[in-house]
Amino acid sequence: MIITCTECKEQIRDCTAFERHEFGHVTVRGWYHTRTGRYECAEGGTMAKPAPLVSIRCPLHKKGADEGCTLCYTSEQVSLYFHNLGRCIPRLCIWRHAQ
Repeated sequence: MIITCTECKEQIRDCTAFERHEFGHVTVRGWYHTRTGRYECAEGGTMAKPAPLVSIRCPLHKKGADEGCTLCYTSEQVSLYFHNLGRCIPRLCIWRHAQ
């Protein structure tokens, strides 16, 4: 997954992998900058990290939005905002995603 770094706003890529430890393998989550290949931001000091992904849904109408529900309306507007920023979770997003 390619996403924007919250620290320096450059593109970063997920480099999550298994690391071998004395008691087996452990999943280690990490990110690196696609331009430099480094974990650290160019400005120094900070490590690459993504903005958290967001899924907003009305808890009362999970199967489909209700036109008369204020929560559904608000959730659609907020979902569209995060979708346009590329911060939604595609499989949970109510807006169409290019495959």
